[in-house]
This record gives sequence, structure tokens and C-alpha cells, in this order.
Amino acid sequence: MLVVIIIGVLAALALPRFSAAAKKAKYAQARLYLKYFYQSLTIFYTETGCYPADAFPNIPPAGIIPQYADEWPGPDRDPMNSVYRYAQWPAPGGGNWIGVIYLGPNIIHDSSEGSGSFYANHGNSGDIREYGDDIYIVIEHSGAVCN
Repeated sequence: MLVVIIIGVLAALALPRFSAAAKKAKYAQARLYLKYFYQSLTIFYTETGCYPADAFPNIPPAGIIPQYADEWPGPDRDPMNSVYRYAQWPAPGGGNWIGVIYLGPNIIHDSSEGSGSFYANHGNSGDIREYGDDIYIVIEHSGAVCN
């Protein structure tokens, strides 16, 4: 009986650490995808002179697949069953904020500033940032969008 109690206590102590390590590994995979999208979109811009228009969550931006990126992972390929969102919002002073947002396990934007303004106002090109359970990469702060 004592052995069972000791094993139970050790399991209770180890489970939170294992859970945190697993979540950290899942976010590491999302960060790799964000860097991959940054590179793909930068090459797209170099060749076309513009960025794709806004896209719905879990939908790749027009013209990216398959020439510039092999895939746009959906919930079936994501360890947290979440989605990536390519976003383009008008930037102050002209141009557009371009970025890719990983929506995290709750699958919603966690910006309390509304309409993506948190993402558009925080970070420089190539920065991976966090807000709530979202992580995002800034592609450009004043990019032109293809017509």
C-alpha cells in the first residue's frame, strides 16, 4: 500500500512538468512554421512586389501554395488542433500590416485591442511575438497588397 501511495505522489508531481514540457514542444513546432511562412512570404514579395490579400483562418494566402510553400498546416496536422491565420490590416500612415498568427489552443484572436491592432502595433519584421495563447510573426509593417 505504501508503494502505491509513493508512486501516486511521484506521478502527481511529475504530471504538471510533463504537461508544460509537451506544451512548450508544441509551440516550438508552431514557431518553426511561422519562420517558414516568413521566408515564403518574403520570397513571394521579392518576386511579385506585393503581398497576398487577407485570408480566412486556416486558408493559405492566394498564390503561396505550392510555389512558395509546400503546405499550410490545418488542425489535422497541428499538435494542438489549432490554425494559422495569414492577416493583412491597413497600417497607420499607409501600407498594410502583414503577418501570420498562430491562434493557439483556444482558436481565437487574443487581442484585447480589437481588430488586430495589438499585432499590428507590436514587433518588427521577422519578430515572433506572443499575446495570450497566440503567437505571431510580423512579416511587414507597411507592405503593398496585390490587386
